[in-house]
Amino acid sequence: ALTTAVIQTGVRATSSELMSPADKLERVNEYLWQGCTGDQFADLCQISVNHDSGQVTYSSAGSVALLHITANGIQELNIDQTGPELGVMDYGEYENQCCIAQKGEFLVALTENSLDSIEGKSRQDKIRKIQRTVGKGSRLSAADMIKRLRKLTLNLVEADASIVVIKRTS
Repeated sequence: ALTTAVIQTGVRATSSELMSPADKLERVNEYLWQGCTGDQFADLCQISVNHDSGQVTYSSAGSVALLHITANGIQELNIDQTGPELGVMDYGEYENQCCIAQKGEFLVALTENSLDSIEGKSRQDKIRKIQRTVGKGSRLSAADMIKRLRKLTLNLVEADASIVVIKRTS
């Protein structure tokens, strides 16, 4: 609970500032490093969306899987591009990455425990299972996408697992 409270405080403190997602992660990491007694780690993905251009800028700390679901399939955006978990060290080296989301496309962020709860031997098997379950996605509402993803994670028992769904509608 303390880790969550410190991270929430860090996210709120940076929410009104014009900062890149990577800079926000670095600041939240500072909050966690200074506000906890140690041995407190967390995964977090910061996403910024430009509504006019559809440009998505993102940065990840830890093992968050970020999927871009398009009519052509699923692309995992942050393969080997994540920074260290928050709280591992007093500074974090996080990088911004970008993609363009077109109308009807989704971004889906799954924490490590959420992805682990999907049946499959490998990460690619799990992503293929997501692809079969959601199809091309564009005809789905965000609520329908969440329902389909939840069906894949029925054996999820971890309290620290999250799935975030973002759909570009214009």
